[in-house]
Amino acid sequence: MLYLNMFNTREIASGIWAIIFLFWALSNLEVRKSISNFIKILFNWKIVLTNLSIAAYLSLIVYILSKFHFGDISLLKDTILWYILSAIALCNQAVTESNNFSYFKNIIKDNFKIMLLLEFIVNFYTFNIIIEIILVPIVTLIALSATFADGKEEYKSAKKLLDVILIIFGLFIVFNSIYLIISQWNGFTNINTLESFFTPIIYTLAFIPFAYILKLISEYEIAFIKLSLKNIKSKRIKLYLKARILFLCNFDFTKIQDFIWYFSNNFESLTSFKQVNDFFSTYKKHNTPLPFDENTKGFNPTEACHYLDSQEICTGKYIYLKFETEFGNYSCCSPYKTIDNLNNIAYYLEGDNQAVKKLYLVLNVYKDSNKAPSHNFLIESAGILFKKALNEELNREMIKSLKKGKPNKWQINDYEIIIEKEKFKEALLEYELRFIIQAI
Repeated sequence: MLYLNMFNTREIASGIWAIIFLFWALSNLEVRKSISNFIKILFNWKIVLTNLSIAAYLSLIVYILSKFHFGDISLLKDTILWYILSAIALCNQAVTESNNFSYFKNIIKDNFKIMLLLEFIVNFYTFNIIIEIILVPIVTLIALSATFADGKEEYKSAKKLLDVILIIFGLFIVFNSIYLIISQWNGFTNINTLESFFTPIIYTLAFIPFAYILKLISEYEIAFIKLSLKNIKSKRIKLYLKARILFLCNFDFTKIQDFIWYFSNNFESLTSFKQVNDFFSTYKKHNTPLPFDENTKGFNPTEACHYLDSQEICTGKYIYLKFETEFGNYSCCSPYKTIDNLNNIAYYLEGDNQAVKKLYLVLNVYKDSNKAPSHNFLIESAGILFKKALNEELNREMIKSLKKGKPNKWQINDYEIIIEKEKFKEALLEYELRFIIQAI
């Protein structure tokens, strides 16, 4: 009973509905098979080792905090929930989604937003258990329906209505919570409340070094797997090559990504230590760009690579490639960013050692996907790219062509603006839409 009192009525109601949903799901044979497969994956030794490492690191943080007399048994629930809902997700995203240091910077920024305080206040005071049991499924259903309707023209009016309902309900909860805080001020302003508010913030900030190390290990593992796929027969050469990579990249995972990209595209047979040393010398030579001349036609590589960082479309380093593109031997690109769970977008640059001559966005749209949000994201990203590259705004015709996926071409001073569309008949991919800015 002591442990049950740790949970507020909203958490208890959510738990009751989760159990009901689980029993309903288990009554379906296909769901049982899926859960069985999920459990097998969950007990993969790498996943088990990672989760145990996360739990051990969190235990270390709790132990250190206890030495400073921070927290007691009342924070056990917060700690367990944070481990299940936040710690595992944070570390997983760090490994799979972070392609530059901005991911870790954003974690720090997110912990100092006023929204955190608002969320804490809203969840601090809850209704009685009966009301919460009624409200939890209703609000969840409305929120899921609004998410489903997002971007679908046929549900546009329904989406507006659902959003209004959620806003009204959200404002009611906020004002009710603020009223209860004011009327019960002494119950809110105590050391336990303060500790409960700061606990997830401290845990998150303390986990950044751990998540970074996991990312670093993951990148080295990927790099060494790619090396093993190359035809390097000598074990001593492989070991020496790995040592050189470790010495070159150290604790910077972006350097690992850049080197492996270069290695994959410029690999030559390595049969001696001298060839390995020559390869690294060539790599350093190729990846020292010439100073950018403002009178040169094109874009500064250092700046152009970061044009779309605000959209979380981040490229690797602008590097030399053995094969020559239309505009030179230098190139870089971002990983594909998923939009609306299916469609995706990437950013490419091509040019020479001194300047980028071609910038382009590639949007992949799959069959039976929700196209509107993807096209809107492309328009938004193209607008940012256009503004930073040419200091111009997209005109109405450009926006219309991007929205409808219609090929078109314009010229602005010494640059061509091109929209291309390639359709695919016998594939899951329905079409590819490209927005291009290139020097003439």
